[in-house]
Amino acid sequence: MAAALCLALGVDLGSSGMRIALADQTGQRIAERACPYPHPFGDPRGWREGLIALCSRLAPQLRSQVGAIAIDGTSGTLLLCRSDGEPAAAPLHQALPYHQTFPAQAGAALAIAGQGPAASASGSLARALALLETAAACALRGPWLLRHQADWLMGWLLGDWRWGEEGNNLRLGWDLQARCWRGAIGGQPWSGGLPDVRCSGEVLGSLQPSAAKMLGLPLACRVVAGSTDANAAVLAADPQLRDGVAVLGTTLVLKQWSPRPIEGPGAGWWAAPPTPGPACCGGFTTTPNSGS
Repeated sequence: MAAALCLALGVDLGSSGMRIALADQTGQRIAERACPYPHPFGDPRGWREGLIALCSRLAPQLRSQVGAIAIDGTSGTLLLCRSDGEPAAAPLHQALPYHQTFPAQAGAALAIAGQGPAASASGSLARALALLETAAACALRGPWLLRHQADWLMGWLLGDWRWGEEGNNLRLGWDLQARCWRGAIGGQPWSGGLPDVRCSGEVLGSLQPSAAKMLGLPLACRVVAGSTDANAAVLAADPQLRDGVAVLGTTLVLKQWSPRPIEGPGAGWWAAPPTPGPACCGGFTTTPNSGS
């Protein structure tokens, strides 16, 4: 990162609100800001407007030094949108949240994915099938893109919605080991709406001019593929190989580094950049807790 652009901006899209953190090249936190979503959780306008508002609360001299930006989001929150990022018309104008399950689509998801985090009622594949079925029932014609929360906002930063980050797409059926979509997912009539998946930490381009202007960030600021909110929390905790991490937010997530991937009902894995390396394995509750 050039000396003049020596700061990195992290964006966290959580369940109840969002926050940003600014860090220098040593990882030292320089500033942090937080706010509730300005619109309902599933409304992508709130993701974008919230980020603009948070960046406006940073001092201009700090914003002028931001050389990279990355986003983490709730794992499984899925939106149906056009190729330019425009959400579908009502009743599909909001994303389906990560905790909403679709038992009616579970059988089809299992048949298409075969195995893995996507092959269940709580996976993003079931949500995708529900979105597409509703669009067809409402006579809303595609083509459509299927984008998770962090990937949609990343698309806005770039002015290009083709990309998706690997960790955010595990529940949609991305296979981290084979680096392809599981089972028959890639051969569906709607498969053209799947993202072009890239590794967490990969630089995908620079800010589009309109986003740079609204955020007050340099045009040269690089957009980096981020992660899910839980995986970002694990990386922030810096656990060692035998350590376990409990992430207690609106849902409970348990994670631990493992020398090999572990898969099964309720479990999945993710490899932190750079790969190859240990796998971050774990599971999570699918229902928001009641605070008890």
